[in-house]
Amino acid sequence: MRFKGRFTGGLLASLIIVLSPPAVMAATLQRSHDETYTVKAGNTLYGIAREKHISVTSLENANPTIYPGRIYVGERILVPTSNQQGTNQPGAKNPAASSLLAPETQTLTDAILHTAFGLRGIRYDWGGTSPSTGFDCSGFIQYIFKQHGISLPRTASEQSQVGRPVSLQNLLPGDLMFFMDTYSGQVTDQVTHVALYIGNGNVIESSSVNGQGVIVIHNLLENPWYRTRYFGARDVIGT
Repeated sequence: MRFKGRFTGGLLASLIIVLSPPAVMAATLQRSHDETYTVKAGNTLYGIAREKHISVTSLENANPTIYPGRIYVGERILVPTSNQQGTNQPGAKNPAASSLLAPETQTLTDAILHTAFGLRGIRYDWGGTSPSTGFDCSGFIQYIFKQHGISLPRTASEQSQVGRPVSLQNLLPGDLMFFMDTYSGQVTDQVTHVALYIGNGNVIESSSVNGQGVIVIHNLLENPWYRTRYFGARDVIGT
């Protein structure tokens, strides 16, 4: 901010109070209460967030320069002590909820999410089933899970019949979310789109919109287009 003219004694004193070290110190102290975590082999942001009982969003916000699919062994990341995750988002749970998952399931889920993030940026291709050609929505999902020994059918409609149904309130990272009538002008009440839930109301999917390909979409069901087409979710991992 730029001020014109001279400062009077009173104004200068007020500015000194406003900009005085205590306010800066308070912010510094808040940050100093956070902890750091050294990334180990096999870690993902999602696994670290579970271990520390915080939301992935809080972890991402505290580390804006890191790329979730590319954290590396030995890297030090900041772990905030306060969780900014809201409780009204799909899948929001008590921080201890992750303890309900068997350790081997957590490891498999983390590996699947890591693979999905590693494919971010791959182009959209109708009928595509591999990184070299690009992916359509169900080809992306089928490919990810196949890398971890889980065989899924080819189409979104077929995938929506696999595993067990999961309510919005009980969504966990690794679950699949399905949508109906996502093609322009089509109203058939059939499942035509699938996305991978990654937590905190967010998904990763291969999107045909403007040829975006594999992208993360935040707060998916806050978008009326998706919300009105939502069909349901399935657990195909077995959590």
